[in-house]
Amino acid sequence: MSSHRLPWDIQEFKRSDIAFVAGAALLCIAIPFIQVPKPEPKPLPERIVILPPTVELLPEPPQPPEPVVQPKPEPPKPIEPPKPVVQPKPEPPKPVVQPRPEPPKPVEQPRAVTPTPT
Repeated sequence: MSSHRLPWDIQEFKRSDIAFVAGAALLCIAIPFIQVPKPEPKPLPERIVILPPTVELLPEPPQPPEPVVQPKPEPPKPIEPPKPVVQPKPEPPKPVVQPRPEPPKPVEQPRAVTPTPT
């Protein structure tokens, strides 16, 4: 049969369990106060570096300077004779078109008013 109590109930603590809890609490309190010296930096060991072989290039042989070529002067342009001035031909006169005269409008004569016998 199982009991209704759990194994970690306070009544079930043993003397070893209480000693473990007390020791853990003391360590949690004491550890932050412990001074630890900083480690001294160690010098790096010497390393052997093998450089790639260097190759010395021979200097290029001097080249003779290129001759300076002066540009040939351009031949003078031939002078063109002046073009003759061409005057435009006068246009023949256009015939003057006169507008047609309008036919005269008939003029209305004022009528003579005759008195009517009454």
